[in-house]
Amino acid sequence: MWLFGKKKDQEAPQGNPMETVVSQQEQEAYFEIVKQIAPHDPEVLHELREGFSNSEKYAGQHRERLQEEGLLEHEKVLECVQDPWWLMLDILQRYGYVCVRDWKDEWQDFRFFLCQTKRAQQEGIQIEASDPDFLEQGDISEWCRQLDEKLTERNLVVGNIDTESDAYAVFFCTREELDSLRQSASLLHQKIDFAKDA
Repeated sequence: MWLFGKKKDQEAPQGNPMETVVSQQEQEAYFEIVKQIAPHDPEVLHELREGFSNSEKYAGQHRERLQEEGLLEHEKVLECVQDPWWLMLDILQRYGYVCVRDWKDEWQDFRFFLCQTKRAQQEGIQIEASDPDFLEQGDISEWCRQLDEKLTERNLVVGNIDTESDAYAVFFCTREELDSLRQSASLLHQKIDFAKDA
């Protein structure tokens, strides 16, 4: 799991500490993103709604996992869960729709985990570790550019959800889906775009 901080000019949400403060319009944008990346999976949408309405409950249910992944203090866990963008990514990753990888990832690991995402499984995307189209000494942006070229005929690309860190949160989608995701993210002053451009 990746960890990333809030933007410097972003203050902690005010109001009920158990509830993530998200306007109705913002909630709809988040739900649209989830529906695009995890279609036909009502559990993902349900968890996001629940997380918005009771962030303390979500933090409690996942505290042990989050602490093992580097969130060591009770307050820090709750702070991250109350960030709706963070919460959405955490849920999408847990359900296998998004693959979060460090920018220094090795080709073999990146290939393996990206191919484990649900869309990759649904689309039957398989990438051999020894595929000559991919150079091991490259980086995630380069590998995603090569993947986009390789999947052109299938109209699939690798998208990336900005984590405000060095980590990539990647997933497969169509170009049309990525356009829609980009628009929904912009309504939240966030970014979803081609992973090759991240």
